[in-house]
Amino acid sequence: MDNGWYDFTATSYYASLTGSMEIHPDDTVPTAHGDNMKSGYGIKEGATANFFSNAPASHCAPAQTAVAYFPEFGYDTYWRLLSCSGGTSASFAFRPNEHSTYNRNVHFTPLWYPDGTAYTVYTYIIDAWTPVGMLSVNVNDSVQIQGSLFNDWYSNRE
Repeated sequence: MDNGWYDFTATSYYASLTGSMEIHPDDTVPTAHGDNMKSGYGIKEGATANFFSNAPASHCAPAQTAVAYFPEFGYDTYWRLLSCSGGTSASFAFRPNEHSTYNRNVHFTPLWYPDGTAYTVYTYIIDAWTPVGMLSVNVNDSVQIQGSLFNDWYSNRE
């Protein structure tokens, strides 16, 4: 029976997703100095995503996926899915690279990359779900490129 009036109750919730990332030369790069390296060597990435919500945990899911994009592909045609250790403070990293001699979790910079240039990686952290949709965050970081690994392998000869 419709009496023409209804009693409604509303409960408001909030949710947020923050992220950060760092890339650095891999530990095996022999001539790296801080975040300065030569092209052709590998970089490692660490990204984090922090999910906050006052909604019941059963109504939300923290960030589950991170995808990295690279300058040599115009940030478009090639990407890498990062491994995830989940939770409300999820962490992400490159998966082991099958082309790495030591099976390291790296991405190799192009052999010929312009000197004096920042090599910037963009990572898109996604799949943090709330009742009204998905939250995502874009993060990025850079290393500086000067020279190439050939400078380490070959000496100047006459």
